[in-house]
Amino acid sequence: MSNSLLRQLVEKYISGRATRAEQEQLEQYLDKQAQNPPQLDYLSEKEKRLLEKRILQKVQRNIQPTRPGAYHTQKLAPTLVAASVLLVLLVGGYFWLSRPSAWQQYQTNYNETLPITLPDQSVVTLNAHSRLWYRTYWSDSLREVWVEGEAFFDVKPNTELPFVVHAREADIRVLGTQFNVHDRRGTTEVVLSEGAVQLETEAQRLSLAPGDLVAVSEQKPIVRKRVVPERYTAWRNRQLVFDDVPLEEIGKRLEDIYGYQITITDLTLHKRRFTGSAPMDSVEVLLEKFQFVFGVSIQQEGQRIRISSE
Repeated sequence: MSNSLLRQLVEKYISGRATRAEQEQLEQYLDKQAQNPPQLDYLSEKEKRLLEKRILQKVQRNIQPTRPGAYHTQKLAPTLVAASVLLVLLVGGYFWLSRPSAWQQYQTNYNETLPITLPDQSVVTLNAHSRLWYRTYWSDSLREVWVEGEAFFDVKPNTELPFVVHAREADIRVLGTQFNVHDRRGTTEVVLSEGAVQLETEAQRLSLAPGDLVAVSEQKPIVRKRVVPERYTAWRNRQLVFDDVPLEEIGKRLEDIYGYQITITDLTLHKRRFTGSAPMDSVEVLLEKFQFVFGVSIQQEGQRIRISSE
């Protein structure tokens, strides 16, 4: 394959414009070149970041847990070797090729939390309907995990080995600290409990202090504000805590945690704000509070909840 054609295919791969045939052409070529990968020095740092993101998305789609709450180690399929080769070009060296290509993943059901101890003894607590995955073998210079949903991280300090959490819209880089990551519905939200972290997006890098909340969305400006972290991590103690939160947002959160289908029929109710708490194992208590505070009618049939003005 000529250098010009390779560059064209890689650039299409990055931008998401490559056809299925072009993706297969690139992957088959890189599979054959696994021991002598071509150089991609012409890519900018931003392009390399986009390429790495697409590679990992492709790998992630091929990792499935054996059951919720369990981890699964899985070797990459032959077509994913190409993605591994591309990642080698980005991170340097042959880490991916010199060790077995395997991943471990944890996943929770609705209304389930799960504590996980990582290889470095850092502890991650997954909230409901969430997953965490990482390579079976970490490099000698970086601790690296990926998360979807919501998780609380208690990272074991190690100044020589940075810890990076990859979420949908941002990366969180730390040495040792405690923080919450909420990665749902196209928004990555980070709340720092203690220590310090750096949040990296494609456009900028932000340093967080304890009590900072930063939310990053692809289509919206970055939001940064001061909060009480304990209100955002109360789920670890099986508590739902809301502080002046619109009813519409609470509905989405209940859908994410429990798998409910929530309909708020009156648009004027969407922006009504609620402050209060309830046990995660007793959603009925929260619904009763809605009835008392807002004077609404609530009808529930299985997983379907309908909230309307009386």
